[in-house]
Amino acid sequence: MKAGKRVLPFTAIVGQDSLKEALILNAINQDLMGILIKGQRGTAKSMAVRAIAELLPEKEFSIECPYGCSPEISEPHCDICQSIIDSGGYLRTETRKIKVVTLPLGATEDRVIGSINVEKALKGAMNSFEPGLLAQANRGILYIDEINLLDDNLVDILLDAAAMGVNIVEREGISITHPAKFILVGTMNPEEGELRPQLTDRLGLYVDVKGIEDIDERVKIIDAVESFDLDPEKFFSNYKNEQDILTQKISSAIKILPKVKLQKDLKNLIAKICIDFGIDGHRADILISRCSKTLAALDGRLIAEKQDIEKAAKYVIPHRVRRDPFDDEKPINEKLKTIVNQYTSEKEQDENEKDNQDSNLENNDTQEENNSGDKDSSGKNPENKNNNEDKNKNFNMPPQQNSEESNSNDNSNYDNKNGSNPETEKNSMPLKEIIAPEIEIKKDKKIKAGRGRRTLTLTSHSGKYIKSKIPKKNTSDIAIDATIRSAIATKGSIDIDINDIREKVREREKAVTIVFVVDASGSMGVGKRMEFARSALISILKDSYQKRDKVGFIIFKGNNAATLIKPTSSVYLASKKIKEIPTGGKTPLSSGLLEALRIMSDEIIKDKNCIPVVVLISDGKANVAIKNGNNIKKEIVEISKKLKEKGVNIFVIDADDARLRLGFNQEIIRYGDGKYFNLEELMHKDFKKSLGIFKRE
Repeated sequence: MKAGKRVLPFTAIVGQDSLKEALILNAINQDLMGILIKGQRGTAKSMAVRAIAELLPEKEFSIECPYGCSPEISEPHCDICQSIIDSGGYLRTETRKIKVVTLPLGATEDRVIGSINVEKALKGAMNSFEPGLLAQANRGILYIDEINLLDDNLVDILLDAAAMGVNIVEREGISITHPAKFILVGTMNPEEGELRPQLTDRLGLYVDVKGIEDIDERVKIIDAVESFDLDPEKFFSNYKNEQDILTQKISSAIKILPKVKLQKDLKNLIAKICIDFGIDGHRADILISRCSKTLAALDGRLIAEKQDIEKAAKYVIPHRVRRDPFDDEKPINEKLKTIVNQYTSEKEQDENEKDNQDSNLENNDTQEENNSGDKDSSGKNPENKNNNEDKNKNFNMPPQQNSEESNSNDNSNYDNKNGSNPETEKNSMPLKEIIAPEIEIKKDKKIKAGRGRRTLTLTSHSGKYIKSKIPKKNTSDIAIDATIRSAIATKGSIDIDINDIREKVREREKAVTIVFVVDASGSMGVGKRMEFARSALISILKDSYQKRDKVGFIIFKGNNAATLIKPTSSVYLASKKIKEIPTGGKTPLSSGLLEALRIMSDEIIKDKNCIPVVVLISDGKANVAIKNGNNIKKEIVEISKKLKEKGVNIFVIDADDARLRLGFNQEIIRYGDGKYFNLEELMHKDFKKSLGIFKRE
């Protein structure tokens, strides 16, 4: 490896023991299904992933194979290797290190699964398929940085490949199948949004990485990086002995792993842990079993122990615990330790009771021998009648509770189990559930990249093929069917030239960027307006979470507006701000709209694929101008027009509950070409019935 491509040695990484151990476990046992690494930026996530490849044992690969097939007959093979084996030949091999293949966020579907070389395909060539990243990652590591930002269509591809261990490509009448078994490693910053649950479950282990707070340890990090940057080769040679020892340890663990056993009582403990944490399905049970065996193998043991189960559960359980997306993540360590200790105590108690029963049986046998001569003419002990009466007294059932007491206690236990207090819930719950208004965006004819599930948009190289068009420039996304039809229509035969080429037009779902502009003035504190507004915001946020939108948050009150959160994929951050919105002061509505215009203008500049949406929640009763002496209505009209010019989709949720509406929401709808919802009507009926209340000019 060239000096310029050296990475910091794995054994030189300071701290982050859980991260390093989880990577080593996956290196030993590929059936652990990879790892999800969650943490802040700059915590050695990417560095550790790339460094682990240096420690992995070399593997044999087929030389003829572009997919990295194994020479072992029992392993799955691509069509090329399988044809060689079926014809009685053998696969020539070479030994090399496995690859760490990086899947970039901007990768197209063709780049991931492979693509058809159109020129070769049209000429009838058999090898017209060009392998993608899944082929390169076979029997290696597929690394995705910021995996939570990956396009949904690529996530679907990964789910299929992870489930089957093969990649199936069906393109333009050509069918290709090749092995695609890899260690999937994903890193993410939780502030940028959550990962799809389906993909989360496919990642076997989980590690939450935090920055090191110990001063001495942080100094070690500085020294290590400085030394590595100064002379990478020398630095690497200094750690060669430690690297070799760890490599040997991994190789030894791989050899003894198939021999490691797990006792039945520990399997029972695994099942109890998963049940008590409410884990869906059985994948967690299987992974804890595999991980505990791998931990034992890493320690050189042939029998997994209780501490292996507990440690394995810490890697497998956290990202599988069901929780609301707006709830804080709860540490599992205390509950896990309680479950393990309780199980151990119950097991010891059962063993003690069994010993006592055995002892009592021995004593009873002795007593019967002593009393064998004290029987009456019927062969019975005269004292048995009294003894039986005493025993029956001891086994009387406890007195039954009356039905009212029983129901009362049952309800009390139910509330306690759920950790709820009826009085507290009554005061904390919103008065009525708000139906989230649908943020419907009209399709335009612009091609936009991105992910999500909010609205349909035209796209290139990914998405559903809906029609074809004449390309404006060179394209690789050729619609072969339309191209052939064009050639036949113009020449009467499949004699294709440049003028016959047609490009695919694709369509896919995409998220939007929503900025909530919330009125926190004194008038919103009247009655239950803010409580209802908060409920509406939470409903929309839950909808945005499901559709993968970016969200921002602006409030206005007093004399100006403030941006609490700039647009982010972390809906959780926005939900935290919404929980407490103090009200008071005047209503600077035009300032709130102007701040939204500024934020959206920045977003459009940063991302040309942005679909901007402003959701205004206000009673519209503005009474503060941006500049003293200005006409408030004129300011609001001008800003609304500019939002429309920028292509911003405006949705107004009117919090005014008066019959005669005196606010400026009507002007925003009219001049900003917005859609109208009434907050009170959202509480009582379907939001679609509240559309179009104001006519547009």
